[in-house]
Amino acid sequence: MSRSSWMVRALRGLLSSLLLGLSVVLVACGLAVLGAAGPAAAATAKTAAVSEEAETPTVADDVTQATVGIPMFAYQVRATGAPTPVLTASGLPAGLGLDPRTGIISGTPTTRGGYPVSVTATNSAGSATGTILIEVEEIPDYIAEYTSDAPHVGEPFGLEVSLSVPGAMVTDVEWFRRHEGDLQSTLVGTGWTYTPVPADYGATLSAGFFIASPPGDFWSSLGAGSAESAPVRARRFEIEAPVVTGQPVVGDLLTCNPVEGTPGRLSYRWTRDDGVELGSADTYVPAPRDVDAELTCTITSQRDDHESAAATSSPTSPVARARFTPTVSIDGVARVGKMLTCDSEGGEWPEFEWLRGADPVWSGRSYWPVAEDAGATLTCRVTASKAGYEPGVGTARVDVELGHTTVERPTIYGTAQVGSELVCDPTGYWHEAVLEWRRGTIVIATGRWYTPTPADVGEPLRCVMTVTYPGYVPATSYADTDPVESGTFEPGPPSLTGAAIVGGLLRCDAAGGPWNPSYRWLRGGSVVGTGELYRLAPQDLGAVMTCEVTATRDGYRDAVTTASSGVVGPGAPAVYELNVTGVPQVGQSLSAAIDAVPANASVSWQWLADGVPIAGARSDRFVPTTRQYGARLAVLATVAVRGYGPATSSATVAAKVALAPMRFSLARTRIKPGAKVSYSASNLLPGQPWLIRLSPGKVLARGVVGHSGTIRGSIEIPRKVGGKTHRIVRLETASPARSLGVAVTLR
Repeated sequence: MSRSSWMVRALRGLLSSLLLGLSVVLVACGLAVLGAAGPAAAATAKTAAVSEEAETPTVADDVTQATVGIPMFAYQVRATGAPTPVLTASGLPAGLGLDPRTGIISGTPTTRGGYPVSVTATNSAGSATGTILIEVEEIPDYIAEYTSDAPHVGEPFGLEVSLSVPGAMVTDVEWFRRHEGDLQSTLVGTGWTYTPVPADYGATLSAGFFIASPPGDFWSSLGAGSAESAPVRARRFEIEAPVVTGQPVVGDLLTCNPVEGTPGRLSYRWTRDDGVELGSADTYVPAPRDVDAELTCTITSQRDDHESAAATSSPTSPVARARFTPTVSIDGVARVGKMLTCDSEGGEWPEFEWLRGADPVWSGRSYWPVAEDAGATLTCRVTASKAGYEPGVGTARVDVELGHTTVERPTIYGTAQVGSELVCDPTGYWHEAVLEWRRGTIVIATGRWYTPTPADVGEPLRCVMTVTYPGYVPATSYADTDPVESGTFEPGPPSLTGAAIVGGLLRCDAAGGPWNPSYRWLRGGSVVGTGELYRLAPQDLGAVMTCEVTATRDGYRDAVTTASSGVVGPGAPAVYELNVTGVPQVGQSLSAAIDAVPANASVSWQWLADGVPIAGARSDRFVPTTRQYGARLAVLATVAVRGYGPATSSATVAAKVALAPMRFSLARTRIKPGAKVSYSASNLLPGQPWLIRLSPGKVLARGVVGHSGTIRGSIEIPRKVGGKTHRIVRLETASPARSLGVAVTLR
């Protein structure tokens, strides 16, 4: 069933109810709503705001619509009067109610029909009654069904529609076709039935129609439709029943023969009278389960553009029983002591009997040949039954061979090592067993005991046990050792002599005995030397040295013994000669050098002024500054060589640090009287007073030297100098007193 065709109209009614509800909210808030109560209500509200005179109520007649099952129906009764009248109503449709304060009729109607509702408004000035006609419609449910399960090409396909609303009827039926992948359906016919054509094959059909309203309902016509049908099938046709030939006997062949001229591609299906399907070929061989049952053959024909057609033969007579011979086989090795198993195929409830020649020897499915069976022929005779067959007898034969004895492996005790005795235990076969010891294919001993020799080293040994029983082939078993290892021995520890300091010589002496010693010296886990003697190197400082002695002996594992020294201490430091070159003057570089310093040595430096270390002067070169002026310089060199103590040497510079020659210059030497000229000077002593004078005695500038030891600025030549045009501009300092002049020409 479906109501989807009326959803648009239902939503439109719901929207109207929501808008009316908004009007009601505004009225409840004291606002005039013209759409709900009209101009008269607005005028009344205005009059009530300015006067309290009573006014007789009025109720406006009206017509409105509602729909069965659609919630949120709301209608505002248009009533006036002062004071505000109280409303009552009678004749309301089931599911609707009136709010006497707001005048709203609301709810969900449940029954279709026309309902004249009488609404009365009452206040202190009187009462009035109006009629509101509520027309409740019912959107009809419908059931659209097809007249058959699936449409076929060439066969009428009909539609049947039942409606839930009395008086409604279906009109304008149209048929549509849609193939898989089509974006829209295609109109193919009209009317209550449609006959599919070949172009419709594989497509689905659907019907669209209109539902006309009953007389008196205010809806007129609504669109509806059916669900899609099953895909359109091919055209149908009929074929004649086949004929079964052959005898319905278990094991015989039956053949299904179609009538000559049967069209299409044929397939077959054999069926028993209890509905069980038996085969899909054109022939069938009845089985025992088919005994007393009647069989039929159904053929199915496939034709292009047609639906398949099927026809079934007449049943056969009941299937009869047949005779059979069971197939017998013997599994297992035909050997004394080995189990033989007799198997039967093609029958049920088999009975087994074993015969040696013509003499019965055993009853049962399995048989273990004994010594008497060796060289004889055994027969397994089976009598079996089979559903649908008479009892049958079958046989199978084998020739029995000598038995094979299987024995457990012997057990070897002891360690496969030169000089260590081994024992071979025959494990329960004390009297029957013969034991041999072998290395490879060579027999090296017999009996239970054997002691490996040096010739066995690296080879596994095998104890071979041979056990013989009457009537059986002799049985052999063996056990192997691991490869024979060399023997072990324990020489005494070596003795270690010598001073454990860097440069010292250590001596290692192995304990005496019938072996050959070899020596290795180890520091930690690393080999650092071989031989009996080892000279300690700087790398050994702080380590414990180990002398490892390996003693070798024919047929035995090497024996390793060790002896360790104490912790290796540093060697005695060397004495180095230190020399200083250069002039001890401010700004001049001095260099220090040490003779014969080892390549792996590290040297640290420190320069001193009057015995006090100079901050930052820690390289082999040093340039004195004015801070060292007048001081006597010295340098310390500390040589560190790994494994030895530090060696410190010193050297003192013979002369004290002197100042560098003072420098003084002018920007130009031809100067006009009254003009200014720039000057600069360097290599001065910080804190030293200075002055510049024009010879013979005019002072042009003066000051004190800053920490940089330089001065710069400008001087002005007097306008009146008189006398000679060639003069000297001289820089003079005190403590120490020095002067330096520049010749100038004044013009």
